[in-house]
Amino acid sequence: AEPDVLAVTSACYSLAAGSVLGLGYAWRFRPRAMPLRDPTGMFSRIQVVSRPFYDPTKTRPRMPWC
Repeated sequence: AEPDVLAVTSACYSLAAGSVLGLGYAWRFRPRAMPLRDPTGMFSRIQVVSRPFYDPTKTRPRMPWC
């Protein structure tokens, strides 16, 4: 595996974000300054977020599913 390649595992449109959000895997030992890329070219503006990336305490505002 190449250290800058992202493996997308799931994605869907987010009303809150106004765009598609995805989850995936990146090489664990990748230098933090190294940008990630999607080899398919479908995703851009890729950001690594700290875990947990979900809301385990359910304290964030909720929006209805559409």
